[in-house]
Amino acid sequence: MNYDPEAIIQDADIEQAEFERMGARLAALKRQGVCTHGSVVGMGDDGIAHYPEARGLKPGQLRCTDCGRVFDDHNAWLDALPH
Repeated sequence: MNYDPEAIIQDADIEQAEFERMGARLAALKRQGVCTHGSVVGMGDDGIAHYPEARGLKPGQLRCTDCGRVFDDHNAWLDALPH
Protein backbone atom coordinates (compact mmCIF):
# COMPACT_ATOMS: atom_id res chain seq x y z
CA MET A 1 0.00 0.00 0.00
CA ASN A 2 1.23 3.45 -0.85
CA TYR A 3 0.29 6.85 0.48
CA ASP A 4 0.02 9.68 -2.01
CA PRO A 5 -0.65 13.00 -0.26
CA GLU A 6 -2.01 14.41 -3.54
CA ALA A 7 -4.57 11.63 -4.10
CA ILE A 8 -8.14 12.04 -2.92
CA ILE A 9 -8.60 8.27 -2.66
CA GLN A 10 -5.78 6.32 -1.06
CA ASP A 11 -4.91 2.63 -1.43
CA ALA A 12 -6.34 2.03 2.04
CA ASP A 13 -9.69 3.45 0.88
CA ILE A 14 -9.76 1.01 -2.04
CA GLU A 15 -8.81 -1.88 0.24
CA GLN A 16 -11.51 -0.90 2.76
CA ALA A 17 -14.13 -0.80 0.00
CA GLU A 18 -13.11 -4.32 -1.08
CA PHE A 19 -13.46 -5.58 2.50
CA GLU A 20 -16.90 -3.98 2.76
CA ARG A 21 -18.03 -5.64 -0.50
CA MET A 22 -16.77 -9.02 0.74
CA GLY A 23 -18.56 -8.54 4.06
CA ALA A 24 -21.81 -7.56 2.36
CA ARG A 25 -21.60 -10.64 0.13
CA LEU A 26 -21.00 -12.95 3.09
CA ALA A 27 -23.86 -11.32 5.03
CA ALA A 28 -26.20 -11.81 2.05
CA LEU A 29 -25.27 -15.50 1.90
CA LYS A 30 -25.95 -15.85 5.64
CA ARG A 31 -29.38 -14.20 5.22
CA GLN A 32 -30.15 -16.81 2.54
CA GLY A 33 -29.28 -19.57 5.00
CA VAL A 34 -25.94 -20.44 3.36
CA CYS A 35 -23.19 -21.24 5.84
CA THR A 36 -19.94 -19.52 4.85
CA HIS A 37 -17.84 -21.75 7.13
CA GLY A 38 -16.06 -18.67 8.44
CA SER A 39 -15.04 -20.24 11.74
CA VAL A 40 -13.63 -23.73 12.24
CA VAL A 41 -11.90 -25.66 15.00
CA GLY A 42 -9.62 -28.65 14.76
CA MET A 43 -8.00 -31.20 17.00
CA GLY A 44 -4.96 -29.85 18.81
CA ASP A 45 -1.52 -31.14 17.86
CA ASP A 46 -1.40 -32.65 21.33
CA GLY A 47 -4.49 -34.79 20.57
CA ILE A 48 -6.61 -32.84 23.06
CA ALA A 49 -9.92 -31.27 22.01
CA HIS A 50 -9.42 -27.73 23.33
CA TYR A 51 -12.93 -26.72 22.19
CA PRO A 52 -16.15 -28.72 22.59
CA GLU A 53 -16.68 -28.56 18.81
CA ALA A 54 -13.38 -30.42 18.29
CA ARG A 55 -14.50 -33.51 20.19
CA GLY A 56 -14.61 -36.59 17.99
CA LEU A 57 -12.42 -35.13 15.25
CA LYS A 58 -9.51 -37.04 13.83
CA PRO A 59 -6.12 -35.35 13.50
CA GLY A 60 -6.21 -32.91 10.60
CA GLN A 61 -9.99 -32.62 10.48
CA LEU A 62 -11.80 -29.32 11.00
CA ARG A 63 -15.40 -28.63 12.09
CA CYS A 64 -17.40 -25.52 11.19
CA THR A 65 -18.58 -23.87 14.40
CA ASP A 66 -21.77 -22.64 12.68
CA CYS A 67 -23.19 -25.64 10.81
CA GLY A 68 -21.08 -28.49 12.19
CA ARG A 69 -19.78 -29.69 8.81
CA VAL A 70 -16.56 -31.69 9.12
CA PHE A 71 -13.75 -31.11 6.64
CA ASP A 72 -11.09 -33.78 6.13
CA ASP A 73 -8.29 -31.21 6.05
CA HIS A 74 -7.42 -27.55 5.72
CA ASN A 75 -7.55 -27.65 1.91
CA ALA A 76 -11.05 -29.17 1.94
CA TRP A 77 -12.18 -26.30 4.17
CA LEU A 78 -10.57 -23.70 1.91
CA ASP A 79 -12.27 -25.26 -1.12
CA ALA A 80 -15.67 -24.95 0.61
CA LEU A 81 -15.29 -21.23 1.32
CA PRO A 82 -17.33 -18.90 -0.90
CA HIS A 83 -15.29 -17.63 -3.82
